[in-house]
Amino acid sequence: MLAMDDAAELGFDVSMPMSRIVLEVYSALNGAGLTAAVATVLAERGHPMQHDCRLPPR
Repeated sequence: MLAMDDAAELGFDVSMPMSRIVLEVYSALNGAGLTAAVATVLAERGHPMQHDCRLPPR
């Protein structure tokens, strides 16, 4: 993760700021279920996940 000011200073495109979601689960089985549940809710709200990773716009 990089602060927006730092990203702009380094020349990155900052026209579409993103948010990060971190899911911490200690069991592979629970982790898969949690990821699927979060992916479903995000998709229902117009933010589909791709490759178990999604950075929804702010």
